[in-house]
Amino acid sequence: MSISQKPTFYRRTLPNVCIAFSSVKGKQLFADALPTGHMNCYFTLASQFRTQDEPSYCGLSSLVMVLNALAVDPGHVWKGVFRWYHEDMLDCCTSLDEVRKNGISFADLMCLAFCNQLHGEMTRVTDQASITDFREEVKLSTTREDRAIILSYGRQVLGQTGTGHFSPIGGYNVADDMVLILDVARFKYPPYWVPLKKLWDAMNTIETDTGLPRGYMTLWRSDSKTVPSQPPFLFKVAQRFNTSHSIIQESGNLLVEIESFLSQPIQGDEDEGFKALVKMLLKSSYKQFQQSGESSFLTLRVTSEQISADFPGQIEAIEGMIKAIEETDICQKIDAMYPNGICCKQGLFSTENNIPMDGKSTCCLGPRDSCKICMKHFLTVFILSFPMVKGQICPKKTSAQQGGTYSELLCKVVQKELKCDTCDKPTSPVTVDSAERALLMNEVKQLRKQFNVLMKACK
Repeated sequence: MSISQKPTFYRRTLPNVCIAFSSVKGKQLFADALPTGHMNCYFTLASQFRTQDEPSYCGLSSLVMVLNALAVDPGHVWKGVFRWYHEDMLDCCTSLDEVRKNGISFADLMCLAFCNQLHGEMTRVTDQASITDFREEVKLSTTREDRAIILSYGRQVLGQTGTGHFSPIGGYNVADDMVLILDVARFKYPPYWVPLKKLWDAMNTIETDTGLPRGYMTLWRSDSKTVPSQPPFLFKVAQRFNTSHSIIQESGNLLVEIESFLSQPIQGDEDEGFKALVKMLLKSSYKQFQQSGESSFLTLRVTSEQISADFPGQIEAIEGMIKAIEETDICQKIDAMYPNGICCKQGLFSTENNIPMDGKSTCCLGPRDSCKICMKHFLTVFILSFPMVKGQICPKKTSAQQGGTYSELLCKVVQKELKCDTCDKPTSPVTVDSAERALLMNEVKQLRKQFNVLMKACK
């Protein structure tokens, strides 16, 4: 009696439209492209070429390749004494269990890139997108070692098995208009050259889970001459807030509720308006928590035990950033509103990793001074990095006076706190009062980018 088994495969045969990198023709394409400078990106990426650890990790492995190729310091230990990116470290924006089960969406991968000190742009291949612009971006990025492109494309258009896939571009042959794809599923296909037009067609397909077009993202380090790249210390987007999870549908009412409130005229003066804004966020978030039992937007990156074990040198910096949060006008106003603390449990914000709690109260969030991080900190950071609704909360120029809207008031409060001209540019120009404030500004900047890309995908 034979036991039936699932068929297994040792790799797949490349379709004719794809030219294996190691073939005679593939080597010739490489040799011809090398003098043109359009293989400059290849060497840093090839040095970090990975085979994805899980069948659904193509997005994570592509991003790990780019992060390590661009020499981004993750700021915490991978193993032993070494700081290095690995797929298991990319747990912001969505959970690894969810990625392992369902893969990751285009927008969630972009969120992960922002969460890990990269700047970038994502382009979905729609009727408004241009193959000419894509070709120019490929020409530019392949000449650079500080820039990379990750593709989101449908395999079937290339004659391959499977559906959606992510992989980075490793080079470009201008004369033949061929793109080198460093396929991270090396157990399935080797690296290969493919016509740029065919690749464009492969990106002009729809993601199964989100119903949105695929496309490409261009990534580079977030360093500048004045603001060095640095990972967030404390906060991250909650894993539940992603384009694949039901939170998008469930929190839809919450986001609509917030948007509707912001468009309303302020009742009373600005102080009364701010109090109403805070109460609305707390009330709405608690209602969301009661419905779902999970945090929606913000959570902590690490536990107190992890800090002590893995980041002992960062304790002082973390305490300094907490102090910077508490010195903001927003936090002080919240503190004055709730001198005995906010008993609201989770909702918009998760304190499951609180550092430390007093261990006495059944409420997650006890009176002030009973824990180092509590609701006032979460709420302050959330307001400062508030996700834009429909791309922008408020107009570029605003005067939040009596009779204005809550949206205008929110922008005025954020502008004043961040010392910038527009609420969507929290670091330009920021006057850094201290190293602690610089850490807070870094946190806000990165959270805002992550929220923005997810909000746009959710609309």
